[in-house]
Amino acid sequence: LILALIATSASLHAFEFIIDNCEPHHRMNDRCPNSDEWSKLCANFDVDDDRRMSPQQCYSYIKDHVGALDAGFRVSLIVTIPIAAITCLSFCWGYKLYKVVKEDGVIHAPATNVQFQHGSVQPPVVTV
Repeated sequence: LILALIATSASLHAFEFIIDNCEPHHRMNDRCPNSDEWSKLCANFDVDDDRRMSPQQCYSYIKDHVGALDAGFRVSLIVTIPIAAITCLSFCWGYKLYKVVKEDGVIHAPATNVQFQHGSVQPPVVTV
């Protein structure tokens, strides 16, 4: 779960870098994708197998959808933090209980014998 958040965060930062520095016709940085890398990157976003996105279409697609990726990352972060905290607490409490049981410090009583009363499940049917 934590690794998925790290991978999502890295992807988000990479896409933000591409948006800020790597417009296909105005390459401002050596770390920007070249034409082959644009083709590979855009292949992940192609919706139609018959026609491929151009680098400019791919750039626009990334620019339009990075907000959704950011929102998804924030929601998953909000959900993951309490889950991680609860997981840590449950481990600590379980380990503490394990140590007490192992030391035979738990006082327990055998189950008492419960008496059941016999009776009919449904009221008797009266015919008239």
